[in-house]
Amino acid sequence: MTAPTSDNPVFFSKNYVDGSAEITVNTNQVAAYKLNDRDWIGRYYSVGLADDDLPAIIKVLFYFNGALIPRTVSDIILQNTNLRVGKIEYLSLPTDDPANWVTVSPDLGSGDYIENPFPASGSNVALQRAITPVNCYGIRVTINSTITPDQEKELGELLILNRLLDLSTAFSVIEPVQNPVVLLNQTANGGLNPSLIKWAGARTTRWSCRLSVEYLTKAYKDDLMDVLTSGLFVIWPEPQSNPGNFYLVTASHEVIENPYTADWKGAGYTMDFEVRES
Repeated sequence: MTAPTSDNPVFFSKNYVDGSAEITVNTNQVAAYKLNDRDWIGRYYSVGLADDDLPAIIKVLFYFNGALIPRTVSDIILQNTNLRVGKIEYLSLPTDDPANWVTVSPDLGSGDYIENPFPASGSNVALQRAITPVNCYGIRVTINSTITPDQEKELGELLILNRLLDLSTAFSVIEPVQNPVVLLNQTANGGLNPSLIKWAGARTTRWSCRLSVEYLTKAYKDDLMDVLTSGLFVIWPEPQSNPGNFYLVTASHEVIENPYTADWKGAGYTMDFEVRES
């Protein structure tokens, strides 16, 4: 995966690393929750693996009602990681057996970096590996070595996704907003005092955005409407301007406008909508 060539938003399924998945690591299991706590700055870190000969292994199995189920996977995102070389495998059958794990080629590494200056450290990056979509029952990520040799392995967030739609060149408007998450506390004199609260790790804001897309064909408009009405999904709003930012969102259903773009109906449709971090 090279650096993104378009800044148009990309829509994915919900993150399959969620509350129904089984997440195991070969070290520091107590911190595994950081892999999907929606705070990519606070990272999972290995313990006792500060050696490039000692890999960190992260395994995610897709469960529903106690049974392994298949998911269609096309993209694996590692936010805020110090990985230099690693690998990805997928579970091809609904039995967690060594023979059923298939390695994705080539190895995960610098060719998958997307430029991303995370504030935690200049050496930490985001990676994206787009693969031929596969139905599988789990994903295993191995971090073999680190950007600075012989460090503990670190990873802010792991996203396992299915790409649903890339917005076309008809994309026209994006207006992102960070919304403070506030708790109202009653003061001694009976008034209310707003206080920021941490809702995901150290995060005190939720992201939202208004978007407008013009000159859509009916088929494309219908595909976009299917995404917006599907419930939870992940948006990569600005792949070039803010490449490390992925958000789990829902569409605001108060208004999803889809009028004709021009008086001549053949010009296509405009869609105006808002998405909000869930």
